[in-house]
Amino acid sequence: FLLFRLMVCLYVLEKLFSSRDSKDSLIATLHFVDGLTLEETAEQIGMSVSGVRKRISELKKFSASMNI
Repeated sequence: FLLFRLMVCLYVLEKLFSSRDSKDSLIATLHFVDGLTLEETAEQIGMSVSGVRKRISELKKFSASMNI
């Protein structure tokens, strides 16, 4: 059962990021997986905090609209 859940998660992530800019997956990883703050994430990738905040907001909206 755990393997099935992992496979579903990987499928959803692939669908989510396949049509997005490559920076989106990096932002999501740094912020949600590694636990960096918006400020730390922005510094790591060379973007403004508002730019990172906007990308995260767009990712959330996009993921909510996916039909998976």
